[in-house]
Amino acid sequence: MIARKIEQRITTFYEVEIITKNKRRLTLEVSTRLVYQNGEPISVQGIARDITERKRSQERLREREEWMRAIFNDSRDGIIIENEAIITDVNQSFIQLMGYTESEELIGENISKLLPPDEAQRMAEYGLRRLRGEDAPLLYEYKVKRKDGTLIDVEGAVSTLDIGGKKYIMTAQRDITKRKQIEQALEQSARDYRTVFEQANDAIIVFTSEQEIVLDVNKRACDLYGFNCSEFIGMSLETITKNVTYGRDKLDETLKRGEYVNFETVHYRKDKSEMFLDVNASIILYQGQQAVISINRDITNRKQIEETLEKERSFLNAMLDNLTDGLVACDAKGKLTLFNRVTQEFHGLPAEPLLPEQWAEHYDLYEGDGVTPMSQGVKVLKYFRRLVLPIRYIP
Repeated sequence: MIARKIEQRITTFYEVEIITKNKRRLTLEVSTRLVYQNGEPISVQGIARDITERKRSQERLREREEWMRAIFNDSRDGIIIENEAIITDVNQSFIQLMGYTESEELIGENISKLLPPDEAQRMAEYGLRRLRGEDAPLLYEYKVKRKDGTLIDVEGAVSTLDIGGKKYIMTAQRDITKRKQIEQALEQSARDYRTVFEQANDAIIVFTSEQEIVLDVNKRACDLYGFNCSEFIGMSLETITKNVTYGRDKLDETLKRGEYVNFETVHYRKDKSEMFLDVNASIILYQGQQAVISINRDITNRKQIEETLEKERSFLNAMLDNLTDGLVACDAKGKLTLFNRVTQEFHGLPAEPLLPEQWAEHYDLYEGDGVTPMSQGVKVLKYFRRLVLPIRYIP
């Protein structure tokens, strides 16, 4: 080294580590040169500069670069870096995601190679906006074209890098094809559910379990109650329930059982008229919260018919009980179904659903001579069916 210094008269730079008196370890950058007198080297001049902090900063930077490279290479997301739409770097996950085998197949290519035409135009616009410092989406979904030409859905997280005075765009891409397929299936399911919901012949109401606030209704519910959708949603069902306490008890039963509960109740229409409802209520999860779905069938006409029949039945029973003649009836199979009051008083027994062969023994029936038991059931039924007038019992 000294011979070279003498020959070339050069200044030499090198680094050296030293330990100071107080045990500190320092890194020095040393520059040395020969001092000449009369053309002959007579001494060595050296200058030492403490570069400990600079070396530590360089080491931290090197470690950081190693960490970044490790993250870049080992990331499960595909990462691509581009400058002015030209690919400058890709990681292994990106290579695999796009169906390539080597990074050399991609580096130096235009980014449009990986995009269908409509997406290429959109991505180019976003890229120009970023380079101009304008706002552009940082996270968005788009389609990319793999090496074999197939399209997949990806989600890209974009950031802008300023390195060496150049602006680069780094995008971390994640394959969301399966997620998109699931989302599409869920959307289709929701559309199908909505179609069934809206076209159901019964009124369907979804409401909260606490204050019975309506969250959703179908068209049939609006038609049945007379409210439009905007009037219905947000309303408490308690305001249109005739017996609020009974309704609350049934709701509590539904919540306790955790399955459907069937009951009848009375609600008011918008015009304040009453209607009878057959209700099927159960617990569901609606938009992330517990709710109750109630399927209500209008049975007002049925209840009115039942009430009318009950009145007619009561009237008929009263009329039969006030007849002075005994009256007996049976169904098509021959089972006794009716003894009026006079008949019951005569026999001292109520009507029972007995077969014809049991009549004679149970009710002590005899032939016309009053002595011979009428034990043949078919004969009894034959006689009974020939009766066209009430039986008059003469004591």
